[in-house]
Amino acid sequence: EDKFVEVSANTLDYFLQMKEITDVNWVKIDVEGAEFEVLKGSHNVLSNSKDISLLIEVHGKDTYEPIIESLRSHNFKIDFEKTYENGEKHIIALKDRSTFQ
Repeated sequence: EDKFVEVSANTLDYFLQMKEITDVNWVKIDVEGAEFEVLKGSHNVLSNSKDISLLIEVHGKDTYEPIIESLRSHNFKIDFEKTYENGEKHIIALKDRSTFQ
């Protein structure tokens, strides 16, 4: 029998704003299939941080392309990628510093 637990959640942008955190340079995303949702709620930090790197554990092959497209739209480049036997991928994405002059 599947059991579900309801939890409250906030976007990364909202969390950082509430904690008054303005300088972010490293984010690890490991949320068991909701990675793209996290990226959608991280628009400000991804757009405004000039020296930020991400480690993303991608769960589910259907989310891979949307994640890559989202990263590219925020001027990230994929620095490292590894695919495991179970299909999970680990991605390290770095902000493309050439976009900031």
